[in-house]
Amino acid sequence: MLALALILVGAAAISLLLGRYPIDPAQAVAMLVSKIVPVDPIWTEQQATLFFNVRLPRILLALMVGCCLACAGAAYQGTFQNPLVSPDILGASQGAAFGAAVAILLGVSSFTTSLFAFGFSLFTVLLVLLISSRARGNHMMVVVLAGVMVSSLFQAGVSYAKLVADPTDELADITYWLMGSLTGANMRDIAMVFPIMLVGCAT
Repeated sequence: MLALALILVGAAAISLLLGRYPIDPAQAVAMLVSKIVPVDPIWTEQQATLFFNVRLPRILLALMVGCCLACAGAAYQGTFQNPLVSPDILGASQGAAFGAAVAILLGVSSFTTSLFAFGFSLFTVLLVLLISSRARGNHMMVVVLAGVMVSSLFQAGVSYAKLVADPTDELADITYWLMGSLTGANMRDIAMVFPIMLVGCAT
């Protein structure tokens, strides 16, 4: 665990420094320290903008997303007492994708799209639990098989949504949402997501 933590910190630090416009380690440390105490600048305004407005928010949000995904997997396995389950296996991921695709076809806002995705992911898990409760056999395997079945159903729904979507804009929006991106990350996103992440991980 210590080795993995060191690798994570090292990868994050390297990501801050490397890129089309590299930043020296001394400059990075000085910029971070400047947020606490006054420091004579050894960096340019362009480097500061790139560091604080582009790279740092993306890396922090990526770390938070990874943390949430790990907690979600552990929560699923602990709740269902099944080492095989995960958001992918139980169909939550495909349910969220289908909800987002439907929202994009309806032309709603990005926030409403997120609500659609969250609502459909919950509905998918409840549907899996309903099916598995009515099936006979080994409960562990029944839950997994029900999850695979429901996940395939919603995956087909996503494919149909992409088929009927307008190829000029809706199809691109659905594909972009499914792939995900941290391009637009900023510190306001960090401030908004961090409390929610803490509550979710703590519970």
